[in-house]
Amino acid sequence: MKNRLPLVSVGIPTYNRAKGLRRTLKCITVQTYKNLEIIVSDNCSPGPETEAIVREFMAKDSRIQYFRQEKNKGGTFNFKFVLEKATGEYFMWAADDDEWEDRFIEVCILKIGNYSSVMTDFKTLYRTKNLEKSHDLPDLSPQHSVYKNLRNHLLNLTPSLVYGLHKRTDILWVLKSDIFDWWDCFFISNLLVNGSGIMLIRNYIGYKAGIDTENYILKPINPHPNRVFQYYSFVRQHVLLIALCKKLSITEKLKLIDIVFRLGLKYFSHYEKNNRPILTNIAKIILKCRQLLVFVNKLILKVANLRCYVQKKLDKRKKLEFYSHFIKKGDLCFDVGANLGNRTDIFLKLGASVVAIEPQEICMQKLWQKFGKNNRVILVQKALGDKEGEGNFFLSNAQAISSMSKEWINSVKASGRFSAYQWQKTVKVSITTLEKVIEEYGKPTFCKIDVEGFEFQVLKGLSQPIKTISFEFTPEFIDSAVNSIKYLSTFGRFQFNYSVGESMCLSLLKWVESEEICKILLSLSDKTIFGDIYAKIT
Repeated sequence: MKNRLPLVSVGIPTYNRAKGLRRTLKCITVQTYKNLEIIVSDNCSPGPETEAIVREFMAKDSRIQYFRQEKNKGGTFNFKFVLEKATGEYFMWAADDDEWEDRFIEVCILKIGNYSSVMTDFKTLYRTKNLEKSHDLPDLSPQHSVYKNLRNHLLNLTPSLVYGLHKRTDILWVLKSDIFDWWDCFFISNLLVNGSGIMLIRNYIGYKAGIDTENYILKPINPHPNRVFQYYSFVRQHVLLIALCKKLSITEKLKLIDIVFRLGLKYFSHYEKNNRPILTNIAKIILKCRQLLVFVNKLILKVANLRCYVQKKLDKRKKLEFYSHFIKKGDLCFDVGANLGNRTDIFLKLGASVVAIEPQEICMQKLWQKFGKNNRVILVQKALGDKEGEGNFFLSNAQAISSMSKEWINSVKASGRFSAYQWQKTVKVSITTLEKVIEEYGKPTFCKIDVEGFEFQVLKGLSQPIKTISFEFTPEFIDSAVNSIKYLSTFGRFQFNYSVGESMCLSLLKWVESEEICKILLSLSDKTIFGDIYAKIT
């Protein structure tokens, strides 16, 4: 039938725990989800009681299958055996000392979807004390990255997640897997890396992990008189899992492996302190040294961030001081090639109103976020040129050096200054002129132009003098700067100066005429110098 509910296999590995087995079978057989196969593997329990209880339930429930092993083959064998015998689309292990709410399987089936596994909130039940302990589930989510899920899991290991409901085909690897101490935690790690994720159902206690003794009894996979647990396999398997994962970056892998090693040292120093006191003390020292290194690293980062913050403040103060010579409160400024609005922000701080002009979509989005609600800022998503129309805009993988000028791009690539960058995408953008912007928004007191080699074309779209103009120059494209100077001089008597890089200081003690600034620029001995030319009408 097409609408038939999927079969869920429930594997119950048991050994010599008749009372607990009765409780488990009762919980499973009364589940509201009915399409089950219940597989009980008896690991050669002494006496007839275990088999008698199973036969008692089998007489009333045909879904139960019973397998008695001829000899005790160990817990690992029994654990794998029930999975190997399963035929259902979904599978869950049911320990013979735990309990489940009647709707557990039904709730899990409704939520599993395309995920590899699903588990509910749960509690640990200390029966001798009549005490229930709640647990905080790790922050696992299908919306998280593999790194975030795996990190959150490792920082809050929750072995009981292994007793959730799983897609059987997603866990068949268990049959060929070695079982080791904390393997249940590795099981979850593997599903997070190689599976289709884990869905956690919160605010519904569907499962209780039962403890029948006064305190929790440690259960090493391979007991040894000289140690409690074996730690190597947990660390090794996790390192291999992380190292081979293609969904993690190198940095993420290193961070996760660091967490794994810390876990190994932490567990070793905790559980082996009586058996191996010298080694556990060494492990504790290593952990403390690492904590000290982490503290020192954080301190260094904080100092570096503080230095960066202070430097940004000083740079901003320097810019404010520099531009205050050209801009006064109430002035109108044009920021042509606004990019992310660094200069717009400075102009606003000086009390000016700003028309910020930028053709790049991604930059304009940032500008709207930053200045969209400021009534002293007008944002124009266009390029400027010598005439209106459309043009090709060459997008770089570094947005600050995207340009309208193919010639400029070729020259800076040839010089090697921007050899590490690419201009692989071209988009059509609307072009207007400085003259049209002036007609619409008014004549500015100060106009800054930074358009990566297209400055001359922008200035040719101007037919009247502006009080003060700045435009960028680069050594590879110095002829464009000279042409810009000569063009401005046709509007009247301008004087010129220049600044290098982001120095925020003028290089010449006195402003000079157009012929003099052209000679200075053409005779610069350092061909790596770039900066801005300042032109003021006199």
